[in-house]
Amino acid sequence: MEAGGTSLVQTLYASLSRAFSKSQEDPKPEETELPNPELLFRRPSLEAELPSKRAAMSRSVRAALEYERNAQALVGKVARSSGRQLKNITLKRSLVKQISQIYEDKTAYGKDHENIKQMSLCAFIYAELLKKYGLQKVAEDKYEQLAASALKHRQHPKIYAFARFLGLLDPFSQAELGYYLAALDTLKACATTQVEDLVYIPLQAAVEVAKTTFGARISPKDLLVFQKELQTLELVTDVPALSGFTSLEAVLRIYMNIYKVENECQRTFVQYIFDAVDLNKDGLLELSEILLLSRHLPGRSLSETQAERIFYEYADLSTEGNEDSLNAISFSNFAEVLFTHQLFSPESFFKFAQVEKLEEIEKRLGTYVTDLKGNVGRMEWRLKQLPKEQGMVLEQYFAAIIEKLKGFRGDPIPLWIAIRVVDEESKEQLASHLTRNLLPSLIPHLPELSSL
Repeated sequence: MEAGGTSLVQTLYASLSRAFSKSQEDPKPEETELPNPELLFRRPSLEAELPSKRAAMSRSVRAALEYERNAQALVGKVARSSGRQLKNITLKRSLVKQISQIYEDKTAYGKDHENIKQMSLCAFIYAELLKKYGLQKVAEDKYEQLAASALKHRQHPKIYAFARFLGLLDPFSQAELGYYLAALDTLKACATTQVEDLVYIPLQAAVEVAKTTFGARISPKDLLVFQKELQTLELVTDVPALSGFTSLEAVLRIYMNIYKVENECQRTFVQYIFDAVDLNKDGLLELSEILLLSRHLPGRSLSETQAERIFYEYADLSTEGNEDSLNAISFSNFAEVLFTHQLFSPESFFKFAQVEKLEEIEKRLGTYVTDLKGNVGRMEWRLKQLPKEQGMVLEQYFAAIIEKLKGFRGDPIPLWIAIRVVDEESKEQLASHLTRNLLPSLIPHLPELSSL
């Protein structure tokens, strides 16, 4: 019995030992890790195949989104803290220098990396800290210290603007960040001088930069108002060497005000263009819609390759099943595309719409509806001349327009732009199709034709 008992114990022990050893050999579940920040600083080669570019951009977008979420959570934590709870505050002068370096890095990286240029300041700083320190806990402690210091010293004009870009105070938009950094980069080349923690710029230089920057983009009346605002800025009087100088941050504050006015005006026109193509009102433009619009953008048309490249750079990330896919462009990204790539101006909008004032569009649409049967007949004739595959997208698009026209009571501007897009596209496609069919029959007669 004793021997048998010992044998049984030994057997059980051996079985347990094998089970334990096996469990030690099995792979452990993978721990969730933050995406490598280096992803954001790499851009796929333009010669790469679109699927590989798409995959790389998808990874980059995922990384930026995760950094954005983590950074916003830290900002929210600091914003909810009372002044007594703020710890490890950086000295004001050191913080100003740190902010200047962040702006310089964001601008420099943005010139070579479109994905960095499009990132929010929150996500960029988070990625930089993660890249620098390597450990998430250390990077987040540094980020929290930066945000807390910005909140503590927010009375300083430069730190106040930075706090708004972080979202600690009334937040600036992503477009406003891009403009601020571009204006700062331009103004810093104008013989700026730093005294302690403030930067000063010759007032006349600021006025000249305003003329160059806004002269072709806003009305002469608005430009005059802008210049008068700059002239009212307080000049330095207690430092003889800075006679005629004013605060750089004060200049930037006025620049941001005029930019906001200009941007709101332009976004209204961009909304008209977006709504013209987004006939199903889902708030997104798919690749086929972008390709259609890209050939007739009021400002500058794009080649199909350029349009595809832009689509994959700016398309929003969505999840279907277990796979991530870049499937459509939102309005905010669409506006960013037009402004960043200089594809739009109000003047070109009016030229494309074939009107001089927005009020004229309702009359043009009314005239079109009056002869709706004739206009529909002409469009259908053009589409029938095209190969079935080529005319299918246009046919569906035009059918959606006609459906909208039935008992129409909405804003006439997007609908008129939609009509103009499909009208121009059908004419161009028909001309291209007829030319391709005509050329083979003309080639044998080229010698005769050249002698005419």
